[in-house]
Amino acid sequence: MKQLLLLFLIASFGSVFAQNETYYHQVFDSVAARDDQKNGIIFFEAELKKYPKNELILRSLGALNLQLLKFKETKFYYEKALLVNPECAKCYFYLAEVQANENNLDGAYKTIEKGLGINSKEGVLYLLRGKLKLSQGDEIGALNDLSRAILVEPDGIAYYIERADYFISKENYFSAKRDLLKAQELDPKNLKVYNYLALVYSYDNDFPSALGAINKALEIDPKNIESLLSRGEVYFVKEDYLFAIENYKYVIELQPSHYDAHHYLANAYYKLEKMDEFCVSISRSIQLMEEQKINDPDYYTYAVNIRNEICDSSLSSYYYQRGIAEFNRGDFQKSVSWYNRGIEKFPNAYMIYSFKANVELSMGENRKAIATHRVSLDHREQITKEISQDPRYIGISQDSLKLMEQSFKTSAYISLSFCYFNLGNTDSALICIDSAIRNTPEIGDFAYGDAFLMKGILLLDKSLFSEAEKAFKEIAKRSPDWSLCQDYIALSLICQANKNSSLSRNKLEMKSLRNIADIQWSLPDKLLRATDYADQALSHLQKALKLNKDDSFAYYLRGHIYRQMRMNYCDDFLRANQLGYPIELVYLKECR
Repeated sequence: MKQLLLLFLIASFGSVFAQNETYYHQVFDSVAARDDQKNGIIFFEAELKKYPKNELILRSLGALNLQLLKFKETKFYYEKALLVNPECAKCYFYLAEVQANENNLDGAYKTIEKGLGINSKEGVLYLLRGKLKLSQGDEIGALNDLSRAILVEPDGIAYYIERADYFISKENYFSAKRDLLKAQELDPKNLKVYNYLALVYSYDNDFPSALGAINKALEIDPKNIESLLSRGEVYFVKEDYLFAIENYKYVIELQPSHYDAHHYLANAYYKLEKMDEFCVSISRSIQLMEEQKINDPDYYTYAVNIRNEICDSSLSSYYYQRGIAEFNRGDFQKSVSWYNRGIEKFPNAYMIYSFKANVELSMGENRKAIATHRVSLDHREQITKEISQDPRYIGISQDSLKLMEQSFKTSAYISLSFCYFNLGNTDSALICIDSAIRNTPEIGDFAYGDAFLMKGILLLDKSLFSEAEKAFKEIAKRSPDWSLCQDYIALSLICQANKNSSLSRNKLEMKSLRNIADIQWSLPDKLLRATDYADQALSHLQKALKLNKDDSFAYYLRGHIYRQMRMNYCDDFLRANQLGYPIELVYLKECR
């Protein structure tokens, strides 16, 4: 009888303990989901007084403290849990995570090794080690560990998501998609998986699939903030900024204190050149970060600096940012008005004059643009001071400052060259473009040949075809993956072959400062026939079409060469026309 009673008590105790374990898991999940860690800690501390050697209670206290970034308390409870159960491999994972957060990476690696020594199939330990390796630049080691986590725990959804995140950072969207689809198969209701899938599809320009993934997430939880933010990012990447704004506003309606939503809203306004709305949203985001004591100094500093640059009317950047916005919206008069207001307040501001001159050039007021550029260059000693005072560039290195200074000068001289060219003064245009080349930095955007491109076009205008070829070859050397470099080399060769040819001004028309390559050019009627020039030109056009199978200008030029060589030219002319290049009507009639 006593033996039966003892067995009954043991069975009852086991049942109660099992029920408590389930209850503890429910409490933990509930407080974590509500971000109510403080009350969770109060509950588990009370339970710990009843059961001081309960491993689950100790681990729960450790995890809740870690969520609050209380590393000392986290370490205390997990070390206690290890005293209760030395075989607790997950305890080593959390201790290693604390060490990593304290920048004790050597200690973290050693702790992970201890955990793997106890259980070599504990996936989270491989996961953490992989993330640590990634932070230290060991990408191959990181990928190996992320894959190892999946190998030992093939049903671990978090591992597939983490490896997908790694693939996304490498722009390997195919592999990322494969991992996310596997995670979706394991848990069809995991919102995080759908959010990631949406981003992968959008980065791969598959926007219907991206929105389909988000819609599935929102079917599960129509008011899930992360899914709504993901949908906003899909619209943002898709450049549907109005839909993105509508989406971010809905997030703010649901959760007014979400500082990220205000920041994303500000970014969308910025893309639409709505500067006043941008200022309201970015300021609100910063205010919420301060109120919530968000510990993200880089993010906070960036937000403050860009707000000050665009929204502080005591700075010159306030005026040229608004001038740029109106220019991008196509309202040149408003743009000039903003620049004039800036010049009135900052009469020595180089950048305001420079940006104003570019607007005047776009308006066709070439003489005004030349005069304004000359004033800007008179104040070029101000460039360094202006950049260093711009909030966005506070703390910029001297080398970067020098590079930006050179880039601004290069831009001014290229723009001046355009003005003179438009006025028919090619010689002055060439003098300006040589100044641009002398100022061109060897790194950065201008290193890739903008000035040499303009010089080549000017030399074509003066019928100096072999010199133009040299200029275009310089671009090809700097930007070998740009198909139009090869087009221009072929063009120069064609002109050299036809000794009596010239490019009259009405046959060489510059259309846009931002797209020098967009020219309308009719080749002379008498072109080269079967010469070395033809072979060389065709070779360069083949390279151009290999780099860009939709290069309409290359098809146009090759069609002309084929026509003169009595070969099939219609396919190239028709293809060029299909791609939008304006083929002369006479040639289209010939091909009908």
